[in-house]
Amino acid sequence: MTSAIFLIILSTLIIFLMVLIRIPRGKFLAGKTLIFLGVLGLISVYLGVYEFIFNVLLGSTNQYIFSLPGVSMIMVHLSLISLGVILSYEMVMDFVFSGSSIIRLKGEEILSNLAPLQLKFAIAGIVIGCQYLILQSF
Repeated sequence: MTSAIFLIILSTLIIFLMVLIRIPRGKFLAGKTLIFLGVLGLISVYLGVYEFIFNVLLGSTNQYIFSLPGVSMIMVHLSLISLGVILSYEMVMDFVFSGSSIIRLKGEEILSNLAPLQLKFAIAGIVIGCQYLILQSF
């Protein structure tokens, strides 16, 4: 349940960031939040992988893994992992690969390909997180 709430918050932050980038001075403000969002992305990847391993692979929720709440739980974990990778990718590129210009250009090319997917994953993350919270309340 905490992962679904974290997914909704993370998706809302991503949508806010995408709206902020469209404002003329927004790229400057979005650049200041790079480290914060990168750390949130790394936490999201860790939380998604940990809960996926704990819940699915270790079988702690075997009684309902093939029901609708179980499938939506798996979707929450996979969405957390994918959003976390997309968010933390830019921070990792800035800190790890800042010395090599060839790798930096390749990373910026990959990031430009991931940017349109980021908004779609964020909207899907809000929908999946809300769906999981609704299914868990019954």
